[in-house]
Amino acid sequence: MHRFVGLLFLCAVTLVAAPPTDRPHKLAAQAASQKVATCGHIQNATDCHHLPDGCEPKPHPGYDPYLSFLKNQLIDPASADPQIKHTFTALTDFTALDTAVQPLGVGTHQASAAGPLADRGQGEIDAVIGYLYFAQHGGNEACNCKLTTLDDIDFHIGIGFDQQLAAKIAKGTFVVTTSPTKTDKAKQTSVVVEATPHSRAAFHHAWKLPTIDALRGRRVKVIGQLLFDNDHNNPDDTCAVPDAVKTKCWRASAWELHPITRLFVCKTGKTCDNSSSPNWQEQP
Repeated sequence: MHRFVGLLFLCAVTLVAAPPTDRPHKLAAQAASQKVATCGHIQNATDCHHLPDGCEPKPHPGYDPYLSFLKNQLIDPASADPQIKHTFTALTDFTALDTAVQPLGVGTHQASAAGPLADRGQGEIDAVIGYLYFAQHGGNEACNCKLTTLDDIDFHIGIGFDQQLAAKIAKGTFVVTTSPTKTDKAKQTSVVVEATPHSRAAFHHAWKLPTIDALRGRRVKVIGQLLFDNDHNNPDDTCAVPDAVKTKCWRASAWELHPITRLFVCKTGKTCDNSSSPNWQEQP
């Protein structure tokens, strides 16, 4: 009898599934250990990167430290490429993720939903192929220690999928708004990918905002970490969420590639229909 019970216990133990060991779930396992911090004498992005969870100038800040932790990942481009899980080529690839995440009820802090978000892909390395609609500087965020100079903040790059609209943007007959209080068709139908100051300093010194902005309307391929920016999962910001305010929302999805690890542009006069096309030219 004791032997039979022992065998049952052994079977029960062997049936317990091991925790996932992929990149998304490895990151999610660290969610609970990320803590808020108060900024001290932070002068630049180099100083800031010693605080992977970001910081706020006020004591007891209410920002999301796990979100900052994800945004501040420093990902070697060479190691990222072999990890690519998906290549997104349509806006619906992203808005389907918005639909899938709404039942989770993620609020201002996403640590409690880190596992389910990882199940949906947060933290994996992906690629997106589309057209570069705009490149603008970001704001002063906790992930960047509330710094404000251009070298110390994110570049927000809008990637859309409408070839005709991209052609108008390239010709200058459609000008994407730079106003933080206005929106337009280009912003509402593009996803945001972000070049962080930490990644630029480590791997891409030549990534300057005017240089990237000069690629407006061009076909591009971007590689980076898939991230759900819950700060923007609201009707005023994201057009894909329920009850989105169509006169105000300024981004198509709350999902991003952030940080990005590589940026390619299709050579002039060439066709780049897929990720492996030889006509992609990397922006170093």
